[in-house]
Amino acid sequence: MGKELTAQQKAARELIRCDLRYLFTILQNRGSIKSNYIVSMMPYQSLIIDGAEAWVAAMNNAKPGSIDAPRFTQKEKLFYDAARQSIKLWEMPYEEVYTLLEMRYAESDDYFSSLCKPIAKHLQLYDIFGADLTEDGHFCGNTILGAVYLPGYNHGDSEYGPNLRDMAVIGGKYIPTFDAMDAYEVNPNLRFYYRDYGGFEKSPVGNEFSYHFVLLSILCQVNFILYAVDQYIVPEIPTKLRFAYILYYYLCDMLPKINAKHGTSFSLNRSFYSQEFRNAMAHYKVGVYLKPNDIVPDDPMFGMTQKAFGLNFYEAKNGIYHELKLLSRQLETHLKL
Repeated sequence: MGKELTAQQKAARELIRCDLRYLFTILQNRGSIKSNYIVSMMPYQSLIIDGAEAWVAAMNNAKPGSIDAPRFTQKEKLFYDAARQSIKLWEMPYEEVYTLLEMRYAESDDYFSSLCKPIAKHLQLYDIFGADLTEDGHFCGNTILGAVYLPGYNHGDSEYGPNLRDMAVIGGKYIPTFDAMDAYEVNPNLRFYYRDYGGFEKSPVGNEFSYHFVLLSILCQVNFILYAVDQYIVPEIPTKLRFAYILYYYLCDMLPKINAKHGTSFSLNRSFYSQEFRNAMAHYKVGVYLKPNDIVPDDPMFGMTQKAFGLNFYEAKNGIYHELKLLSRQLETHLKL
């Protein structure tokens, strides 16, 4: 694979390879990650696999047989179409996001209460959900979000795990196809742990569901990027900017809606807001976004950030992460975490 590719196609192939190396790295280290990291990664995993499959399909449509890689079965297509929609969670109207999280919270409450003895159920002495945290206490995932990420998930469905593994098989096949079986260095000192919430402390943000849980979910997603991606993977890779930018983009529009509803004042600097760049981040469409003379061969994103913002990859990446770090502090302060 790679002969006769244009400069834009070579760039897209390399960006896919970098993202698949990230997936390979997590799979190689999954035994040492004591949390729901894989579930928290699901929106991004789906984005990668769906995008890679679409790129392969486009390449083979233009020149049949140019890339030997599997296509989605109908079942896989339906799964990944649904799974990648979770990347757009904050694109939904705020009221719909609130209702979705509240519904998943209630489902978890109902399921776990049904497993305990009547006295424990009456006193509500049962776990409702779990959260992932860094060793120093930063929330970076929760099982309510996990239920949102997983298409068709139902508590107690014994077949869901095996079916999920089946859906992941195609990703495993794409890793060698793109020569991505080379794990990145990871930070062995960054550890994650899992904590259940229920009983007398049903949540770190209050014992009744409220908009605080919505804010906690945003915080989990932001911190997953800041810690579980950026700090856990040692080298600077385009994957880090790709994940961070898509979250930043949607939160730029969601935060004003939350502020208007609840009188809060959360903010992100919108100077990096670009629909065209978001589309390029989401779909590996380098050839659509860059002309041949736009390509910067020695830049990790091949000139995409130069075109969007007049900044090289490192400058743009640092700017986006600066904004997410500020937002994480705002949320942690507001939630008293």
